[in-house]
Amino acid sequence: MELFIKQKVALRNKTKSFIGTVLLTMISTHGFAQTTDLSLITGEWVCTQEIKNNHVLIQSIDQYYENGTYFSDSKIQFGNDQKTIHTTMKTKSAWALDENQALVFSKTKLLKVDSDDKNYEKALKKEYEQYPNAVAKILELSKNKMTLEVTKPFKVAEPIECAKK
Repeated sequence: MELFIKQKVALRNKTKSFIGTVLLTMISTHGFAQTTDLSLITGEWVCTQEIKNNHVLIQSIDQYYENGTYFSDSKIQFGNDQKTIHTTMKTKSAWALDENQALVFSKTKLLKVDSDDKNYEKALKKEYEQYPNAVAKILELSKNKMTLEVTKPFKVAEPIECAKK
């Protein structure tokens, strides 16, 4: 009986040791949730997004401030061989990272919009009133480059490519 108890205790210790090793391996391999260094995001960025199937080109100067304020000065061009529409706009938002390390833009205000097409201008104003919040997944981030994928309010397949100014 005593031998049986010693074998059972030895097996339990081996099991605990194995589980501990597995947990340590998982932690060292996967680590804890990575947090994004906000200093990599703050600053001024030159960004471009091209949505080829809709013939849209968006170029912007985006400023991320440490206090959570975001400004964007954008030029939008879209159309076809017959007609191209040019639009400029300025927006202001609050920005933060969510629990998934995605950029969340909230309380977005359209500060200024000017377009060749006044109907498009009105539609933009309405859209910003209706959808003042957005989310962009960070696909790549370094001190000189940031690549974003807009996921809300509408998913956009084409990434936004940004270079630090």
